[in-house]
Amino acid sequence: IQWKIEKSSLPWMGLAGALLFAASTLQQAGLQWTTAANAAFITTLYVVFVPLLLVLFWKQRLPWLNWAAALLAITGVKLLSSPGGLQLAPGDGMELAGSVIWALHVILVSRVVFRMDALQFSIGQYLVCGLLNLAAALFFDMHTAPGLVTAWWTVLFGGAISVGLGYTLQVFGQKYSPPTDAALILSSESVFAAFAGYLFLQEGLLPVQLAGCALILASIIVVQIWGSRQPAAQKTGPVSY
Repeated sequence: IQWKIEKSSLPWMGLAGALLFAASTLQQAGLQWTTAANAAFITTLYVVFVPLLLVLFWKQRLPWLNWAAALLAITGVKLLSSPGGLQLAPGDGMELAGSVIWALHVILVSRVVFRMDALQFSIGQYLVCGLLNLAAALFFDMHTAPGLVTAWWTVLFGGAISVGLGYTLQVFGQKYSPPTDAALILSSESVFAAFAGYLFLQEGLLPVQLAGCALILASIIVVQIWGSRQPAAQKTGPVSY
């Protein structure tokens, strides 16, 4: 890791950390007024928002296969997360706003990861995100502080593994994967969550949910096979801010 941080990198670390904080806060707050199935499906809409934002604001031209794969993945998540139907709830608007911010975070990482050290960038965004979460907790949620006595291991695991390791691997991975592909691959978290529930919590998987898993994995495989046939310049895309 390069310990010398260029001043020009600080705003991007700060913005990434702020996006990470905003997206995760909206996602968790929305869960108070919606179901886990709704939250899982709506959050994963970033698979569609990433290419949409790239076209609208960065004027990128994307192959039709990217759009087809995104819709295929969303269909898979719908089957996996809410096989009994999707009923709108008051917290769904917060989940939708969070999904847009997740998409912006994926795009931002793809833009800056070529310009600075990946591990340095990860540490910077976690520091900003952690400070914002601490400030929000002290201001809004001090009454729940005693709960840390019993939930400390969950908080530690979530911070060190889910966030620390998971998002660091995302940053390194996006050096070699365009944002649309990265969003599709990240959507497979719903597949791993379903199978983890099956293995460790004895949660059953309906045939329609297994079909959803297959659609998500198929969307990823199709795009990766297509991407392997494209020139390197087309895979990475522009890296300008």
